[in-house]
Amino acid sequence: MKISDYTKKPLWSRNIYTKNSEIKPTTVTDAFITNDQMRLNNSNKIVLNQTAFMQELSPMSHEIFSTRIRSLRPKYKLKESTGEYILKGYEDVERIGLPIQSSIRDNKTGYCFGNPLWFGNESGDEKSEKMATFKTWWNSANMTSCLSQMGHHLFGTGDAAIAIYIDEDKNINYKVFGFENGDNVTETYELVDGVRKRVGVRMFQINGHNAVELYKHNVVELWINADEDDIRGKIGMKPTAIKSEDDYTLVSSTPHNFSTAPFVYFREKDVPWGIAQDICDKLDLLVSDLLESGRFFFNPYIFLKGGAIALPSTDFQGRVFASDNEQGDAKILEPPNASAMLETAFGKLMRMLLDSTKTVFIHHEDLKGQNDSGAYLRMLCFPEIQWATNFYPRIDQQMKRLFSLFATAVGIVENAVTDYVDLRFSYQFTPCIPQNLYEESQIITDSYRAGVLSRETSVEEHSLANPQEKQRLEADDARKAAYEKEKTKIQEPDNEVKPSNNNNLKK
Repeated sequence: MKISDYTKKPLWSRNIYTKNSEIKPTTVTDAFITNDQMRLNNSNKIVLNQTAFMQELSPMSHEIFSTRIRSLRPKYKLKESTGEYILKGYEDVERIGLPIQSSIRDNKTGYCFGNPLWFGNESGDEKSEKMATFKTWWNSANMTSCLSQMGHHLFGTGDAAIAIYIDEDKNINYKVFGFENGDNVTETYELVDGVRKRVGVRMFQINGHNAVELYKHNVVELWINADEDDIRGKIGMKPTAIKSEDDYTLVSSTPHNFSTAPFVYFREKDVPWGIAQDICDKLDLLVSDLLESGRFFFNPYIFLKGGAIALPSTDFQGRVFASDNEQGDAKILEPPNASAMLETAFGKLMRMLLDSTKTVFIHHEDLKGQNDSGAYLRMLCFPEIQWATNFYPRIDQQMKRLFSLFATAVGIVENAVTDYVDLRFSYQFTPCIPQNLYEESQIITDSYRAGVLSRETSVEEHSLANPQEKQRLEADDARKAAYEKEKTKIQEPDNEVKPSNNNNLKK
């Protein structure tokens, strides 16, 4: 057995153009269209790993800082004896890496996972209490935060993973693994009694030693690539006698009490800005050119006629040109104005970037005021809604596995595994866009009053409703009914004839 067999995963790729690789169309008629053998995609690609995504995320590691993209500027010095200019050295040019990729990642995470999930009970009214308990555990475990963390890693470095576990206090908890946090994750399979079982893989480091955590169908195993002395002393763990063929030592094997590996692996084909990475590089270059032009032209140029006794160093900001004409004169030369051209180019590239990645950056001037309607806000954010709507189906299978694991965890804690595993419910993501909450609540309230929605549906759809809202409303109804009954009893007239102490009434 080799642990390295578990730690292999496919890389990412992007299609590229290669010279003379164009496929020329073949002209045929309907009568001669023949069948052809199916072929897989064999287009030219560049291969990317997650380190490449990290470099694209970090502005200081962009290609603009490479001297291959922007070379150093040579400096020359005049040698008076020969009248020749000799190389004095090199100076760096202006470079700036724009944090566009990081901004796009933050935008997608916020829009896609900013709102809590909506759950709908599909098991009938008899399961409504179980469904409410499931939602309560989901909220108390703060799974909205879990999905947001997962999305942040998924949109940043191409993959992420969630592990579900029950802690010592019988609380349901989670772990989120991502490449930025030092966790390299993947998913593979192993044969158990002839059946393929899912295995979640997490590779990380402990005190400088490679460690691999395997989430198998019945246990979680921890393997460390270190000798026994380091495992006992430096790492502080107790090794077992089990070793792999590639020098990993099994340190622990812990049952997880789930029927399958409590590990859900998420992966995207590319990062959200991947389709526009070339545009991001061009924007870095364009803004760097603008700053370099400013460095050279923003300071005044002085033209002197009649000679000059001394001139400032060429390293000084600004430039001075002298003439040997005896008729003295001096004036400031107006530098060329390239701002309009650069501004146009920047605007077109930025517009293309936002359109291709379906990104919306909202600024305060985009909003009309405090009474912006829900329709206006949705139209403003519609590109992000489109992107999120296309993204959600790509993680549907992973979300269903996550729900199954979480339902099992709830069943273990509540001592009723079958009841919660058999729950049938629907779910829905809602992109987190600015909302007019009053407008939405008013629509729900008016629909309920008009008899279009039941009170149960209104409670489920209301954004401020608690998962236990139905029980709370029923308790309120019971208190109101008891109060009205008591009030009616007090106000009822007493018609019973009571004995009187007045002797005049006696005959």
